Amino acid sequence: MLKARIWIPLFVVLYLLFALVNTPVSFIWRQVSPHLQVRNIKLSNLNGTLWQGSGNISFNREMATVKWQINPASLLMARVAGDITITNPVADVSGHLSAGFSGFKVNDLHGYLEDKLVNPYLTGYKLSVSGRLWVETVSLQGTYTGVVSDINAKANWTGGNVSYPVGRDMHTRDIPAMDIIATPVADKTTFSIRDKEAKPIVSGELQADGWMTVNIHKHIVEVAKEAWPTGNQDVIFSSKQKVF
Repeated sequence: MLKARIWIPLFVVLYLLFALVNTPVSFIWRQVSPHLQVRNIKLSNLNGTLWQGSGNISFNREMATVKWQINPASLLMARVAGDITITNPVADVSGHLSAGFSGFKVNDLHGYLEDKLVNPYLTGYKLSVSGRLWVETVSLQGTYTGVVSDINAKANWTGGNVSYPVGRDMHTRDIPAMDIIATPVADKTTFSIRDKEAKPIVSGELQADGWMTVNIHKHIVEVAKEAWPTGNQDVIFSSKQKVF
């Protein structure tokens, strides 16, 4: 009788786990999505199961194909964890994703982003770039309301033409390759964009409350070969804004 009391609950749990893993992911998403406050992200054309499948994901009007392979054991901890790949004509990234009802984590995200994906986010600043952004590794955690923290990233930009406003004019310069680094420190994330000699171009920090500070260093003027008054001031422009 004692053995039956042990094995029956275990059998029920395993049966439910098996049923959940093999349930069509489109059915699961219809049940779960109303309880998740996901901003600007939509999933459609879902195929396969929670274990392994594919579909379309859209974010701010950008459409991509998403494929995943889930570790079933993660479901025992009320989370979904596994490997994910997102591709479209201007991006190809892969990594490990862990998601629960309270938020998500991303580890070892790597791949590339083309300039056509980046430029729409720069038009408000009258900026445009060319070239490819290679992502070596990114890890972070966040919530479905858009709060992101513990960012650890390393990437490099291949270099190319950059257009930017100078007074009433637009200048275009051929800018060399850059390295991008982000590191979590206490309750904030520090980041920098440097040239290949490790001289800072841009630096800043993202606070846990969503405030981001960006510093533009004088070295950017030297790289762009723009005229600038002589002096010892390193940071020539600084701004602070709330991003989430």
